Amino acid sequence: MTEGRGRVQALTTVMITMAPDRPPHRASTQIEPCQAAGPRVWTTFMIFLWVIWFWVLITIFIDLFRSHDLSGWVKALWFIFILLLPLIGSWCT
Repeated sequence: MTEGRGRVQALTTVMITMAPDRPPHRASTQIEPCQAAGPRVWTTFMIFLWVIWFWVLITIFIDLFRSHDLSGWVKALWFIFILLLPLIGSWCT
């Protein structure tokens, strides 16, 4: 058993002498709750909203192009309007 500890100490000594300007690295097992939860929850929420936005757009486009009472030009104008509406809203703020 002491032979194994001697190897670990020798390896630690070699590592410390190879990089004397850096302190020995210790792996921390604790994560600060605020650091771990905040950005991850916000990013997950934003990705969820982004996916929902595309889902709604695709549903609207499917409904638009299934309509038989609208002509091709009216469908094209609605398509362009639906795509440009968020840009118009972002420019107004």
